[in-house]
Amino acid sequence: MPEQKLQENPELMPLLYNSLAARNVAQLAGMLRRTGKERPEGYANAVGKKQPLRWSVLNQGETRAAGYDPQRHIEFLMQFYTGEYPGSFAEGKSVDVGSGVPAVQGSVSELCGVKKALRAGNTYELELALKRELLLYKTAAAMNGSMAFTGRKQPSGLKEWQKAWLQEEFDKMKQVRRCSGLFGPDCPGSVLQTWNGGVLGFARGIHMLALANFTDQPQTVGSGCMQPFIKYGSLRDLLQGAVVQPDQPAVLGPYECFWLVPREVCSQ
Repeated sequence: MPEQKLQENPELMPLLYNSLAARNVAQLAGMLRRTGKERPEGYANAVGKKQPLRWSVLNQGETRAAGYDPQRHIEFLMQFYTGEYPGSFAEGKSVDVGSGVPAVQGSVSELCGVKKALRAGNTYELELALKRELLLYKTAAAMNGSMAFTGRKQPSGLKEWQKAWLQEEFDKMKQVRRCSGLFGPDCPGSVLQTWNGGVLGFARGIHMLALANFTDQPQTVGSGCMQPFIKYGSLRDLLQGAVVQPDQPAVLGPYECFWLVPREVCSQ
């Protein structure tokens, strides 16, 4: 199906990266609820552009509701994504975008830790970093509106099997979005309560549930989140093929993202 021509959402990329750093999706979920009412048809969701992350776009009310002081949280994000915060995986650079607006710039690989892990020769950290990058694309691609896989380049230093795996993951996303009616204007999006601060729940219409784990630890989502889907029986992930029973808790691995639909929808 053809992609819609829509304007980009300036809040999406900062909030996706914010969720990774904070391991908390409350601000992202708040933005999606708010903008879903303002623009139900969605936005053009682009990941991969090397453009500044302007933390000033974070809604102060939603930041406070998530339990953070707005100014101190921006300071944390600046330190985290320039690699100054202890335990940070990122290697972005502080940039001046005018009027004292705090911002960080870097490629997806730099901000997700791919280049840092490659340079250190740390196989485990590289695996996590690649999963972070895929999580950003999978989450954005599950939302309302069009999806652009722009500006994405395979980081130098990856092994051939790693490049092939990444390409396969992107091809799956593109194929599902192109061939599935789940991403059209007749399937509006809505945020679902997961009762887990690290996991975003996002429904498309009545047939698809996206679950995205923004932490580096396995997370469990209770069956209450999947209550609207219990009538369908088992659900199948369109990306990896995993089967989830909606009347039982779902377990997501570190930075894992599911696009769950009833199994009969998979066979159509």
